Amino acid sequence: FAESQPVFVFKKKLFLNPNFLVPLPDDKTDTNLLLRQCMSMVLDGKLPVTDEDTALKLGALKYRIDVGIVPEKEKKKKDKDKKDKDKKDKDSKEPKLNLKNYLPLALVTSKAGKAKASQYKVDVVNGAKQLVNLTTEQCRMQYIQICRQLPLFGYTLFLCEHSSQWRVPSPFYLGIGLAGVQCLKPNDFETVLSFAYGEVEVDEANEKGLSVKFNLEGGSNPVTVALKSKSGPTIVNLPYSALIP
Repeated sequence: FAESQPVFVFKKKLFLNPNFLVPLPDDKTDTNLLLRQCMSMVLDGKLPVTDEDTALKLGALKYRIDVGIVPEKEKKKKDKDKKDKDKKDKDSKEPKLNLKNYLPLALVTSKAGKAKASQYKVDVVNGAKQLVNLTTEQCRMQYIQICRQLPLFGYTLFLCEHSSQWRVPSPFYLGIGLAGVQCLKPNDFETVLSFAYGEVEVDEANEKGLSVKFNLEGGSNPVTVALKSKSGPTIVNLPYSALIP
């Protein structure tokens, strides 16, 4: 294409149903799109994975899907001794891979994650090798199923701030999903408060923020909080679009 010619990019984002008992889409294209969406959200933190073992499992599955692992019995080597020596030397070296392509960014860039980077690379590759007997399609389905069982699967997260005396820390994440609204701690995504949609009222919203009334204790103690967020209109409209069948 010429540099001056415009390019139209169409992106399809699938809605993440939080009920992992609901069957996956029958259409293979939709399933693959869901897989890529899950992978992207895991890596950039939009679908939080706070458990290290789960993150490494997902990383190993993605590595197995992207790179593939050839079973040892299918490898043809003329010299068995040389094969064993090469394998030993290979296993002793740090695998060459970019962890940001396989593990959540928050884990990779954390102080602990940087200190364990070399071990993470070994764990991802070794974990992928243990999946050698699974087909690529089985690995894809397993990745999706693990994501569907994460606590915040199906939620869209928005970073918000407030300057009131409200007990929710600031900043915090406002999670919007089919089940309702959650206020989450920014470091470990622990739920501080949760509300059904009937317990939340929005007085006004714009690109600078929104004013929200949260009904506590069965509505007997409503609290109105002014939230600062760049996604005010999106936050307001998301519940309605999410509830459309």
